[in-house]
Amino acid sequence: MVYVPKENEELYGTWVNEEYNSMIINARWDWKSDGNWASYPNTTGEPNWKGKYSITEKWTDDSGAVWYKMTWKNEIYGKSGYGLIRIGDSGLTMETAFSFSAYPTKIDSTTSLWGYGGIYYRK
Repeated sequence: MVYVPKENEELYGTWVNEEYNSMIINARWDWKSDGNWASYPNTTGEPNWKGKYSITEKWTDDSGAVWYKMTWKNEIYGKSGYGLIRIGDSGLTMETAFSFSAYPTKIDSTTSLWGYGGIYYRK
């Protein structure tokens, strides 16, 4: 069964972490309801990655955090992959994991940059 996103998914919006400005990890993510996304090396400026995404699964855990599984395509570099996103703290934080080969099974801040996508705060 394919997940059909709602107009007001918890994921939608702009997420930032100023501590990541000018680091190798992105400092800003934009998730739009039309299936477009973009990420930025700084909290302002132009995106360095952008493309389309599709939510494939959504659930809420026992602590009230909302989880998403998704597929994504980067239209700048022609890469595609999978994501696991946790929206916690009553919708105020987003933590991510990404992979080029398969859906991540957990979000682990001790894994490499290419596995752990960081923690962000709703703007």
